[in-house]
Amino acid sequence: MNFWNKIYYGNTVLDYAICLGIILGSIIVAKILFFISKHVLKPLPAAPKQN
Repeated sequence: MNFWNKIYYGNTVLDYAICLGIILGSIIVAKILFFISKHVLKPLPAAPKQN
């Protein structure tokens, strides 16, 4: 029996690993989007207009 195929509480270890990966991936994507919105999009309206 493989480690990834062991069943705990009705799910395999692989199912739990995939779930954890999705959660961590979504946190990383959210932090990247927050960084972009804070450092790239926020200064745009404050930029002076060029004549």
